[in-house]
Amino acid sequence: MAESLRRSLLLDWVHLAVLWAFAFAKPLFDVLADAPEFFVVRGHPRGDILLFAVGLVLVPPTVLVLIEALAAPVAALRRALHLLFVAGLAGAFAMQVFHDVVAASAAVLLLLTTAASLAAAVAYAHTRVVPAMLTVLGPAPLVFVGIFLFASPVSKLVVPQAGTESARADVQSDAPVVMVIFDEFDVNMLMDRRERIDRSRLPNFAAFADDATWYRNATTVNSQTTMAVPAVLSGEMPSGDRLPTAADYPDSVFTLLGDSHELHVAETATQLCPESLCGERVREQLRHRMRSLAEDLGVVSMHLLLPEEVRRRLPAVDRTFGDFADGGRDEPAGTGAGGQPDVAAEAFRNRTSAFEALVRGIRPQRDRPALHLLHSVLPHVPGEYLPGGEQYLVSGPDYPGLQDEHWGPDPIAARVGLQRHLLQVGYVDTLLGRLVARLKSAGLYDRALIVLAADHGVSYRPGWPRRHPTPQNGSDIAGIPLLIKAPGQRRGRIDDSYARTVDVLPTIAELLGARVPWKVDGQALGDAARPPGRVKVAGGGASPGVDMPFDAFVDARRVAQRDMVAVFRSGQGGRGLYAAAPGADLLGRPVAPLAADAAPPARVALDGVEVFADNRPGALVPSYVTGRISGALESGQALAVAVNGHVRGVTASFEYRDELRLAAMVPADSFRRGANTVDVFAIEGAGAGRRLVPLDTGRPVAFRLVDEGGAESIEGTGVRIPVDDASVEGFVDEVQRNDRGLDVGGWAVDAERRAAVERVLVFEGTRFLGEGVPDRARPDIEARFDSAGVAHSGFRVKVSAAGLDPAEVRVFAISAGAAAELPRYQP
Repeated sequence: MAESLRRSLLLDWVHLAVLWAFAFAKPLFDVLADAPEFFVVRGHPRGDILLFAVGLVLVPPTVLVLIEALAAPVAALRRALHLLFVAGLAGAFAMQVFHDVVAASAAVLLLLTTAASLAAAVAYAHTRVVPAMLTVLGPAPLVFVGIFLFASPVSKLVVPQAGTESARADVQSDAPVVMVIFDEFDVNMLMDRRERIDRSRLPNFAAFADDATWYRNATTVNSQTTMAVPAVLSGEMPSGDRLPTAADYPDSVFTLLGDSHELHVAETATQLCPESLCGERVREQLRHRMRSLAEDLGVVSMHLLLPEEVRRRLPAVDRTFGDFADGGRDEPAGTGAGGQPDVAAEAFRNRTSAFEALVRGIRPQRDRPALHLLHSVLPHVPGEYLPGGEQYLVSGPDYPGLQDEHWGPDPIAARVGLQRHLLQVGYVDTLLGRLVARLKSAGLYDRALIVLAADHGVSYRPGWPRRHPTPQNGSDIAGIPLLIKAPGQRRGRIDDSYARTVDVLPTIAELLGARVPWKVDGQALGDAARPPGRVKVAGGGASPGVDMPFDAFVDARRVAQRDMVAVFRSGQGGRGLYAAAPGADLLGRPVAPLAADAAPPARVALDGVEVFADNRPGALVPSYVTGRISGALESGQALAVAVNGHVRGVTASFEYRDELRLAAMVPADSFRRGANTVDVFAIEGAGAGRRLVPLDTGRPVAFRLVDEGGAESIEGTGVRIPVDDASVEGFVDEVQRNDRGLDVGGWAVDAERRAAVERVLVFEGTRFLGEGVPDRARPDIEARFDSAGVAHSGFRVKVSAAGLDPAEVRVFAISAGAAAELPRYQP
């Protein structure tokens, strides 16, 4: 290559780099500088951020110049390509400027942008001023990179912060320390009618409390995980300008114990343990991390670049911290909408595995004591576990009544959500039993300091938010379990005094004979009751938060606890948890003596009935029974769900999106191997005159995929659905393994009717696996079709994964008597 050509290409590169930096790099840097937690929650280390920032300004203009170099033998072609690139980048920058200063339609903005692009190309080609200006601005890309990396909040993730490891303590005790921070755990969920831990339902929590101090009125200080967890681990009040990293919280339980203990740490939504103490975190391969980052920031760029009318048809970028192109797969299954964007999706898929890893990691002490710490995403939604550890299917709407993290007014829908949460707390109790057994077998239990806490609570009050604290739901979100067993403690006690999550770390230090070498906002929880203060819980976004006297919090918590026990009772091994409406005494009773000889007043179209007809040991159990009710039945009607002739669940009908719905939980042992019969009854009358009036549940439909000469159809009992994708649009966004099953997620819309499809069916090859109902909020799809009818077109189906090849999974959307296979999403 001639020297003159090299100089010319270098100059071209400088000009394109400047235009690219102004059009794309700087706007992206500005957005990310305002939200550095984007990198924290996604788990990007310092190297990823450096590679992203440098690559963003260097790679695109380099690619463009390489294209020009390939055309170098034809000078006119190379010049034309360069002017085309200049025009395109200038137009991208102009579009953003016009969008900010001109109130006009997309068509007008496009016309103005086109004119600006042409003018920029002409000025570049026929004047010396424009190329000279771009040459003078040559350092701008590097300046933007420098500001982003070293002079914005992102610098906390890039530049090692002085003093990160300075605050070590002289720890006198050699006691091992075990900490488990649970997620979304209201303390009332532990209690029986006497405000004691329900020993019948939660035997392992109760047994642990026999040896520990239970701070029954402990409260969190923040409802957001990325702020609540640092409060526990640092003893400091969180604030919005601090990231959940070691750079912003240089002093924590990790630096407190770093010199005296081996650290075995599993953080889920934070990065508070310095890598010098905990080592480098396990992450996906670099190419996967950077590909995901490029895809997501490509969507963000389009939001910055395009007019509002066009942006409405793009995927949303304000619901999660990733996977924007498919509506935010980081949204945990089952949240109904919005999710909790400060916890990564992988943590939800492997919740049991994470706890089992904690248990396996406990070994008999040899030299140094150890700190074992886990932030567990349990009993956080989605509800998917029963107390025995069985994982259940969700064939219908997952959390009916929950929209945009806000419960609707119907009390039954919220009550069923609470029921599932309480059952999942039972599974947490089972896991706790395994942890304690492991500690005892390793000879560590008596000597250990053990802390069980939660980041924040959760609310199931009809008409109020699930997670955002308000004066109405504040006690539910403020109150958390906090149990601390001191080394050598063998006698439990209940402490009802004022306690907060920021008091946990000072208490750990005191029990280990150490002085906290930094200023903390909490204080050690000693034997003496402390004077009450105010319960203050900050919330995210527009949440007003909570600020109330401690006594007012205790009164509100007790009222909520009595209401919870009134519905689900206490004792009896948690048997009452399967009754979300009056009629718990019916549980376990045979249907025949109570059945009324009457015509069915309504019909129930049960979701996933084919699974009842083919129950397999080891598979996910169909314990969440849901369906659509039609006929002469009203909202609030008490219902009994019978399995194989015995009542196993009690609930009530409720309204949901202009439908009357059924949702009930039944125990896993209700189902036998093979075929099972599920019936639904209206509970009529009272006392000795009470009767069960049968509802028509129809016949189970055992689906199968049939291929006749290349023409596929889905067939069942009296049903034949041709596969014809003429009017259905959608994608399968993910097929991901979790602890015991396979999550299949995506969206599907009947474009002709501008509505979500009726249901989706999942097959492996031709074998039917399960079904689901589109119920997940997808504002990106609503914007794309400009129709509220597709607002909840997202689906998440969980199927058993035993012997399953994810590559063979096929998903079909059913709408208006036809089926369409949904393709896998390809970014």
